[in-house]
Amino acid sequence: MGNSGCEPLSQVMTQSSAAVYLLSPGIVLKEMDGQTVLFSKNSGEFFGLNETAARFVTGLLQYGLEAALGNAAALYNAGVEELRGDFNELINDLIGQGLLQKS
Repeated sequence: MGNSGCEPLSQVMTQSSAAVYLLSPGIVLKEMDGQTVLFSKNSGEFFGLNETAARFVTGLLQYGLEAALGNAAALYNAGVEELRGDFNELINDLIGQGLLQKS
């Protein structure tokens, strides 16, 4: 059989199994008075992020979980697995509050 231009199933499964995180509809990430916040356009509420959380969430949204973890590990001279639990807790908290969604 010739090459149909399709990727091998294992490659497709690997690519599609990586979670993508997005801000929930109506939520924006912005800086206010020197602090990074998640702001709900719908309710007008703010959710403040400390510097570490702000860097991680920004990286998560731009580059994905593994890259954000790797960047944080390098920045804070810590192991990826050491940080994974804390950042998973942050992600779950943001999802639970309707600020972040996983697709």
